[in-house]
Amino acid sequence: DYTIIWHKNKMIFKIDDKEYGRITDKQIMDKINKNEHFLVLALTVGGDLNFNDGEILRAHKEAIFSNSEPNHHIKFFEAIHLWKDWKDPSLVIDYIRIFTTNESEE
Repeated sequence: DYTIIWHKNKMIFKIDDKEYGRITDKQIMDKINKNEHFLVLALTVGGDLNFNDGEILRAHKEAIFSNSEPNHHIKFFEAIHLWKDWKDPSLVIDYIRIFTTNESEE
């Protein structure tokens, strides 16, 4: 259960109702609040954005591609059949709830 409580002067981040982060800096909040916002949900795998060479599943990745290769994104996609331990390659979202809150909510 992921929660973001967003007020004009602060943002509170929680997982399973336990707070793990908070933004209260006025300059940061002013910058965040001046823009239009969108809710984006995504699943990323492979590539150099989330998985640097030598990290998670190193043996699997090195057998398929290296981030320094010019076409590593294509090689990852073409080798997806080699990833036998990836049984459900999908992002599953049970629900999204968005509520208005009062300023005192924590």
